[in-house]
Amino acid sequence: MNKRAQMEIFGLAIIFVIFILGLLIFLKFSGDEPITTAEDFVMKQLPTRMLQTMMKTTTGCREQEVEVLVVDIASHVNPTPPDYCTDINVNSQINCNGHTSYEELFGIGNVVPSVFANSLDIEKKDYEFIIKMKGGCEIYAINSTNSCARANKISAETFYLTSNRGKVEMIMKVCENVGYANE
Repeated sequence: MNKRAQMEIFGLAIIFVIFILGLLIFLKFSGDEPITTAEDFVMKQLPTRMLQTMMKTTTGCREQEVEVLVVDIASHVNPTPPDYCTDINVNSQINCNGHTSYEELFGIGNVVPSVFANSLDIEKKDYEFIIKMKGGCEIYAINSTNSCARANKISAETFYLTSNRGKVEMIMKVCENVGYANE
């Protein structure tokens, strides 16, 4: 009877060890993803939402959307040397009350800067926004005072548009700079 009791205890010990190992393996693989807060979710979605909203924003230029005017600008950029990236502001197929698509979006019409002034600037979010031809020719860039140089967290999104001169990249970064106060 003594050996039988020892075998039962040994069997229970093995079952206990297997249970503990199973629990440890479960915890190891289930603990990889940190719990995401609502604020983290919003931060991750913000660049995408900003680009989607901006592209569909109607301008004062014949009720054209920003997306159409960006493609118009890119269609008149010379993406090859020796005239690489020249005359961005000069040529435009769409006439915006006597000025170019570029002037409507970034100059006289001030459409794109006002989108940021009325959203991310008010929320005191740091950001960088760049429109460029795929390959590097920068059409436009704007950023917040602090930009993303010292960011601890960066959420980014890139949208692509197609012009007759090639692909256009629109890069939106929204940053969190932890460690100093945003002013």
